[in-house]
Order: sequence, then structure tokens, then C-alpha cells
Amino acid sequence: MVQEKQADLLAKNIATWMNEAPATRQLFESWGLDLCCGGALSLSQAVGEKRIENDFALKEIQRVINSSKESGTVSVGGLNESGKCDNESGVCSDWLPEEEELQLMIMLSEKIAKVHGDRHPELHDVNKVVSSWIDVPPASSLLRQELNHLSSISDDFTMPADGCGTYQKAYSMLNSWHKKLS
Repeated sequence: MVQEKQADLLAKNIATWMNEAPATRQLFESWGLDLCCGGALSLSQAVGEKRIENDFALKEIQRVINSSKESGTVSVGGLNESGKCDNESGVCSDWLPEEEELQLMIMLSEKIAKVHGDRHPELHDVNKVVSSWIDVPPASSLLRQELNHLSSISDDFTMPADGCGTYQKAYSMLNSWHKKLS
């Protein structure tokens, strides 16, 4: 984050921040930012609407990211620190998403089913499957089967033209998980 210019950081949209640093989700929620269709707003626009100073927002984001790194809760899709699976094939047969990622996926699937489900009824099925992971995250073999099913009903996680940033984030995460376990 330090290497990017402040203007570039402020221009990033909320969905991009959550994708690059999932720990920011809780911070954004605490500020009352719209994480669904409003996730397309730039950081500057989103915090400006809540009368939060840009400098304060960037310092808090940096604090949250640093805190996540120190506590070991930062996860980038279950990959190791180098960004790769621990085996040479690239398929993480025993991989499971981190708790934070599961919670984010559950929140995203609920939101897109609610907002877009009338036009995209398959989202209700996606949400039903993902919501079943709340109490008992599936074993990797079950997760693989469920992701195969979700891939088939979503046309390989293809975004519709009217999909928002939250929709894109959810499908991107599911597709990433699917590829790791395929």
C-alpha cells in the first residue's frame, strides 16, 4: 500500500479494496459503507459520503491490514505467502478457504441473491449452497462437488451484464476456489 500514490489508493473502488485486503470489509461495514452495488464507488467517494476524511480512511485501512498481517489472519485465497499452492500442480487438493473468506462469501451470496435474485434465480441456489457452509465448512471433496455444481448453474461463474461489484467479487472468489480444487 505504501508504494501506491495516495490518489491511486483513493481512486480504488470498495470492491477492489475488499478483494485485495479482505480484512477491510469489517472496517468498511463499521463506517456504514455500501458494500454491494455501492462497492463500485471509489474509496474517496464512499468515505466522502460518510464525511470521513481521506487521510484518516487510508491510515485506518493501513492499520487494519497491518493488524491482519501480524495476527496471521490475512489470506489470499488460501495460497501460501508466495501466492502459490504448496504443490507443483497448482491444484490444492486439501485446500479449504479460511474462515474470514467463508464469512465474506456467505455475506456476498446473501446480498447478491437479495439484490439480483429476481433477474437471476440461480443466485438463490448459489446462496443456499454457500449458506450451508455457515456452521460446518465443507471438507475439500464436498466443497469440490458443490463448486462443480455452482459452476454448472452459473455458466462457469460468468458475470451477467447487469452484475454489480459484489456479484463480480462473489463469482471471482467462487471461480478461484473452483480452480484450486479442480
